[in-house]
Amino acid sequence: MTVLLLLFAPLFAEALQLYEQGRFAEAEAKLRAVRPATFDSRFLLGATLVRLDRRAEAIAELKGAVAMRPAHADARKLLAAQYLAGGEQAPVITLLGGRLIDEESHLLMLQAYYDRGDAGDREAALALANKAVRLYPKSPRVQAFLGYELKEAGRFAEARSHLDRAIALDATDPLPQIVLADLSMREGRHAEAREIVARWPEEREGRMVLARSLAAEGRPREAVEELLRLPESRQVHFELSRLYSKLGEVEKARRHAELFRKPR
Repeated sequence: MTVLLLLFAPLFAEALQLYEQGRFAEAEAKLRAVRPATFDSRFLLGATLVRLDRRAEAIAELKGAVAMRPAHADARKLLAAQYLAGGEQAPVITLLGGRLIDEESHLLMLQAYYDRGDAGDREAALALANKAVRLYPKSPRVQAFLGYELKEAGRFAEARSHLDRAIALDATDPLPQIVLADLSMREGRHAEAREIVARWPEEREGRMVLARSLAAEGRPREAVEELLRLPESRQVHFELSRLYSKLGEVEKARRHAELFRKPR
C-alpha cells in the first residue's frame, strides 16, 4: 500500500497544480487515476467536480472523503453546500449537527433551516440562531437568520430589530430585506412590503412575499398567477395548495398538497 501511494503521489501533485490553474477537466482525469483513492484525492476530486458543475458526482466523492476523515471540517462544509445547492436540507442538518465550529458552518446550518420553511424545526432553528448571533454579532447573515426565526415565532418587534441590524451591516444582501418585507406584510403593512420587494425583482423569495400579500388582501387569483410564474419548489406547492383550497378548486389544492408532502 505504501509503495502504491508513493507511485501515485506525483499524479495527485499534478492534479492539485491543474486545479489551482483552473484546468478542472485535466485535474479530474489525473485524480481518477489515483489508486487507491485517498482522502486527499477524493476531497480534491469532489471540489473539482463542484467547479465542473457536476453536483451529484461531487456529492458522491465528498461523502466518500467525509467517511474517510469524519472530523475534516472543510470536507463537511463543502458537502453541506452541495446538498443545499441541490435543495436538500435534511442531510445538512445531520451532517453538521454537533460539528459547528466556525461562522461558515453555522451559516450553512441556519440556511438549511431557513430553506426548509414550514417543514423545519423552528425551536431548534431559533436556539441555533440565538447562539450564532452571540458568537458572530457582526455577521449580517447571522443577524438576518435570527430575524427570520423570530419572525416565524411571532416575535415581530425583536425580529425587526435584528433585520434592521443585518441591513445596516450589508445593504446589498437581499435576504434580510425580503424577510423584512414578509414581516411587514404579516403586520398588515402591504404597501411597505411591496416597496421593499420591488427593489429585488429577480428574487424568488420576494415574489413569494408579493403573492402572500396579494392573498392577504383578498386577491387569491392574482396570488396564484404570481406563484405560477416561479420555479417549482415545495414552498410554491404549499402556497398554491392553500390558495386553491380558498378558491374552492379542490383537485388542484389536493395535487399541490401531495407535491408539497412528496419526499425529496
